[in-house]
Amino acid sequence: MRALDGDSVRLLVRRPGNQFTADWVPDGGAVLFSDNGDIWVQPVNGGAPRPYVTGPGTANSARLSPNGRWMAYASDETGRFEIYLQSYPTPGRKVLISDGGGANPAWRQDGRELYYWQDDRLIAVSLESQRPDDIPQTRTRTLLFEVPRVGDAGYDVSPDGTRFVIITGGPRADRLVVALDALGANGGSEKSRR
Repeated sequence: MRALDGDSVRLLVRRPGNQFTADWVPDGGAVLFSDNGDIWVQPVNGGAPRPYVTGPGTANSARLSPNGRWMAYASDETGRFEIYLQSYPTPGRKVLISDGGGANPAWRQDGRELYYWQDDRLIAVSLESQRPDDIPQTRTRTLLFEVPRVGDAGYDVSPDGTRFVIITGGPRADRLVVALDALGANGGSEKSRR
């Protein structure tokens, strides 16, 4: 961990293999990461990491709700990746959010909407709960737009949910054509490069 205004670096945890950080808890006291298909919570005070979501299947892309009470994540425990919500910091109360597959959840800042990818479609799920401790229930699922994307997360949402930044993919040109016409229509030349 490194402060933006300093040069000191502090090691949070050393583990064999590859880990993938996913999110910070809202108070900054811990970071969520994926390791070997499980989701872990690593306190920044130097404490030992603790497993949060473990088998069956692979779980990843953990994102905490703005109030810190619910974790959204992707899991293929049913044979296909779907988006789930589970209570935080103590797991146990879980609900399926996506329908027909899902990956890479992200929250709107007020916690009343959750976004996820379903193939190349970005879906918005409107959530509601009667009381703060009630598990949020799905009201509506809305297709926001379709776009070719690259990588796993590859996007984020503005706090109010009105704008998105997305890493997109799609066909690439395999040839660049540059037309030079410095001498006018009769003296122009064309260069092609692969």
